[in-house]
Amino acid sequence: MGNTQNSKLLDWVGTESDVILSDVQLEVKNSTNSINSTNSINSTNSTNSTNSTNSTNLTNIGVFACEFIPANTFICKTNPNDTNENSISRKINDLGYGGNAKDYETNIEYSESIANLIYVNVKDTFDLEGMIAGKKPLTFIKTLRDIQPGEELSRHYGSDYWYRYEFEQKHANTLNKQQIPSDYYFIDEYRTSLEINNHLKIFAKYTDGKYYYVSSNGISNKYYTRIEEFNKLPVFLTDSDVLEYINKTFGENESKNEIMRKKAWEFKYLIDVSKPDHLKYELDEPIIIKNIVKNLDNIEINNVKYYSTEYIRTKPVMYFNSREELNKYSSNASEEDKSKYSFQVKLMGTKFEEYSNN
Repeated sequence: MGNTQNSKLLDWVGTESDVILSDVQLEVKNSTNSINSTNSINSTNSTNSTNSTNSTNLTNIGVFACEFIPANTFICKTNPNDTNENSISRKINDLGYGGNAKDYETNIEYSESIANLIYVNVKDTFDLEGMIAGKKPLTFIKTLRDIQPGEELSRHYGSDYWYRYEFEQKHANTLNKQQIPSDYYFIDEYRTSLEINNHLKIFAKYTDGKYYYVSSNGISNKYYTRIEEFNKLPVFLTDSDVLEYINKTFGENESKNEIMRKKAWEFKYLIDVSKPDHLKYELDEPIIIKNIVKNLDNIEINNVKYYSTEYIRTKPVMYFNSREELNKYSSNASEEDKSKYSFQVKLMGTKFEEYSNN
């Protein structure tokens, strides 16, 4: 990937020509706790790609040095899109992972210290000019220190990788059938208006015959893989419930601007957008967000008054795939619908069709 490891495990070069790959002899065989076949491979003659997103030690094999390899030796290329199972980089383990992503993250300094390889990104394939020129992101793998003959190579995959791996292992059968799992899963994303860069992320789960949908504020698409943490996030019915909670929790001696800053940036929460009967949303069915604002004008908490702001929508929202679709609908909509709903445009098409439990 565009590897965003910490600075100890990530370096940069200007262009690909700044790198000289070394022809080192490596061996692919059983890892320290595995039972598998053995074969030798030459590092510079293989399709050396991919990254921690696509690499795992799930086959219980690893890559070992057949000779002394000095520190700062470039051994192979990697990129985010490689699917070649024979790639050296796909076979290099993360020996810092002991089977539990939370422990891995909690003890991140130890997890990182196990790595004897680092990533080196090629700058002109990651910057804006490179993107415009159509260059594909390119990363090399380099030895962090001297590698002794017989030593297994190890690179740091990062916590996000292992949380996602454990989530997908837990729900492998469900996801293979493209069904919504019993833990919240990211399925869609919207732009709440064309004028502001505010994305509304939708997560869904299916349990006990019911579909549950929530939208998030300030939460990464991949945060759901941290199942325990995600399930601890507070769930509200409306934005006004959020603001009222923040007022009560953080409001003493704070200005309205500080309250709104906490709401917008610091306080992570979920909004329930499930149907009242917990049925499944169909493809392109509007998500009606229950954002009817309670009257917060002149609400007084800890002797401080707070007021409704323009940031809180006063109507349920009906989403459309494009501005043209919105205009067509609104031009023919009844006055009742116009007064009842706020019309807005999606950021991208829904993925509801991909995930069903029928």
